[in-house]
Amino acid sequence: MTNIGMSTQIERNSEVVEALIDGETVMMDIESGNYYGLDLIATRIWQLIEKPLSVQAICSQLLSEYDVSEEQCHQDVIDFINQMAQVRTVTIA
Repeated sequence: MTNIGMSTQIERNSEVVEALIDGETVMMDIESGNYYGLDLIATRIWQLIEKPLSVQAICSQLLSEYDVSEEQCHQDVIDFINQMAQVRTVTIA
């Protein structure tokens, strides 16, 4: 697991293709052929990281859009990024 901080930059892996279906994202890693489904909040994070974005910027945007505590938002975003990094759908800088 990568050590992810609030200033860590996150970006989509360019080898992942996605489709939006009923507000949720279905992704496929071209290299591995694996499919992944994202719920509504994960889809929003995926949309935000179309270009490199810091964890802090992701959280700031989500906090302005959803009724969630700052602590919970930070933890959920970091957990999601760690999960996506494990399957190589995001790059971390």
